[in-house]
Amino acid sequence: MATVHTLAPNLNPEGRTKEVQLAALDWIYRFGSTTRAFLLNDLFSPEESRDLDRTLFAQGWVRSLPCGIREGKKGKNKPEAVLVLTEKGLKMILDRYPQPFPYPEMNWEECQDPRVNERIWTQKLTAANYHAGGIAQFWTRRMFAEDDYPYPDMEWAMRDGRMLAINVDNGDCFAARHKTCVALCQRERLARRYDREVLIADQYEIIDDYHQRLKPGFLLPVWEDDPKDFVPVEQIQVPDLHHRLLVFLSDPWGEVLVS
Repeated sequence: MATVHTLAPNLNPEGRTKEVQLAALDWIYRFGSTTRAFLLNDLFSPEESRDLDRTLFAQGWVRSLPCGIREGKKGKNKPEAVLVLTEKGLKMILDRYPQPFPYPEMNWEECQDPRVNERIWTQKLTAANYHAGGIAQFWTRRMFAEDDYPYPDMEWAMRDGRMLAINVDNGDCFAARHKTCVALCQRERLARRYDREVLIADQYEIIDDYHQRLKPGFLLPVWEDDPKDFVPVEQIQVPDLHHRLLVFLSDPWGEVLVS
């Protein structure tokens, strides 16, 4: 039987319960928000997650926010609500980080993130690869230094020593796709930080669009910020990514184990 890697390895039942609670808070801090269903069904085993959501609410560590944007691609609804940390919950895990990173979700009144489905799927993918033993450590975009490096959505440090740049696209945010392509090309100009670039998508049309955008020699326009007109500040040439980019096609919300 394959070993299932848990976020709460303490064998003492009482200690493990506390580890599960802190691991859940730490997860929300890293990703910003999550859903009750993900915590109970994907992040932990049924034994570990029993009454977890009730405890987090009862202790005043999390609160539930409605999603102000419900309609997703092809009529697929976004979650009715997401969970975010309270100030009390944030204090529980800040001592884990010598340099804590901002947590703007604490001031949200509702979730207006158009990529919320994409971010929840990213969490599912990360949890599945961690439990399967592929991932040793991971970092989300908000955890990176505030510098000029064109970071991906996530970094996965694999147990075999590889460092992977992870980007997930389910078609909910067209503008984010262009930024992903530009950042990927910019990273290839710099000192090698990642062993491979990884793209995970749930539609063939999405992958085909990346294929069209990332043809070697093609010039991608670059804007200073979100484009307010059609005049780019520069263009970047697409390098040959044939041996650098791993592409995975999945069913919506599907599991992809990166090897």
